[in-house]
Amino acid sequence: MATPTQSVLRSEVLRKLEQLQLVIQKRSRSNIRGERQSKARGHSVEFADHRNYSAGDDLRYLDWNLYGRLDRLFVKLYEEEREFPVNLFLDSSESMNFGEPLKFEMAAAIAAAVGYVTVASYDRLRFCALPAASVPPSAAGFFRSIRGRGVGLRYLQNLQSIQPGGQGGLVEWLESLLYQPGPRGLAVGISDCLDTRPVGEPLKRACGAGFQVVLVQVLSPQEFDPPFSGELKLVDCESGAHQEITFGKYRLRAYRQMVQGFIDEIADSCRQAGARHVVIRSDSDLDEVLFKTLREKGVIK
Repeated sequence: MATPTQSVLRSEVLRKLEQLQLVIQKRSRSNIRGERQSKARGHSVEFADHRNYSAGDDLRYLDWNLYGRLDRLFVKLYEEEREFPVNLFLDSSESMNFGEPLKFEMAAAIAAAVGYVTVASYDRLRFCALPAASVPPSAAGFFRSIRGRGVGLRYLQNLQSIQPGGQGGLVEWLESLLYQPGPRGLAVGISDCLDTRPVGEPLKRACGAGFQVVLVQVLSPQEFDPPFSGELKLVDCESGAHQEITFGKYRLRAYRQMVQGFIDEIADSCRQAGARHVVIRSDSDLDEVLFKTLREKGVIK
């Protein structure tokens, strides 16, 4: 059976992703030509180029002659358009290597789709996975700055080389955004948010610095509803710390309330910072996640 990441590599899925764009709330300030509207205008209203139609585009600029020949919708470009920088983070710590299906598999599939949509739209992709040891050196160099539809398959192939393990993650990435040179852009973090430090303040600082942050929280069904009870010894998969507990129905009820409280806390931190928050279960249908949930949550269009 194909993993979620391998499923993204199917040609029919890639074709559907090529018709999508990430939702951008601010115009691009980049000086490099791309497909995002900027505040700069062309020298005239003369026709410049075409690009794929995306939902929400002005129907007045559709090229119906081209549609008649190719049976595909294209938009005429008159306004100068610029690329938009997209920062994408994949949590590859040991805590993501948990669940059935694994949280990391769903998270990597979402990262594959978001990254492919970015480069297919000719936007600039900066990909980061932490801890750094989870990424092979050859892939790490490739991930620093990616642009152009031609590198899409290489991106997906390099993504499959990442192996989860070790400590580190979301807060470290959010803090690193503040030291990133160049124009601010979209920042998409995909993580279970099980960080040793609270994410609230780093989120506020990243949004305050001009980043449009989207936090996709991936959790496994076993984290919502643990399939065990009785005398247990719980071991932290990253730190190795352990604790012995008796897990009965009352503790199970308290645990479920704690999980929901944790999700609500992350959602509240996102609201206060001005970030968007999406919760995905690792056993969700991948097509529904990519082409329904992320659309409904305003991540892609």
